[in-house]
Amino acid sequence: MGSTPESLNSPVAKLTGEYQSSSPTLRQQPSGGEKSNKSKEILLVKAQLIQQTLALFDIEVSLGNITLNPTITRYELIPAPGVKLEKITVRANNIAAALKAEHIHILAPIPGTSYVGIEVPNLVRTKTCHAGNT
Repeated sequence: MGSTPESLNSPVAKLTGEYQSSSPTLRQQPSGGEKSNKSKEILLVKAQLIQQTLALFDIEVSLGNITLNPTITRYELIPAPGVKLEKITVRANNIAAALKAEHIHILAPIPGTSYVGIEVPNLVRTKTCHAGNT
């Protein structure tokens, strides 16, 4: 049987399992740049929301690194001089409410640093593969 467009659309072609290649435009992978930029923007907006929430309680912090893990995102905050860590940890519920997160975890301080870490569960969890697993 020939691979003409008419034969590929016929009921016989569907029953016999003739292969029909998709067009090149369907096979192209979408560029990850747009999605990546949008994800970065969302992370920055959430970090600024944390900073603004703490500012409502006269707690001044600067934004540090943002670490995206498979299940959580950690936002690092650098407290201004004189800010006691307890002032930040007691605001966990306020930060969770501002982020619309079910819960958050605050590391105060992050071991080995003077920074505060706010860990927020990701809405979409990514699966990871470990070497050696079959």
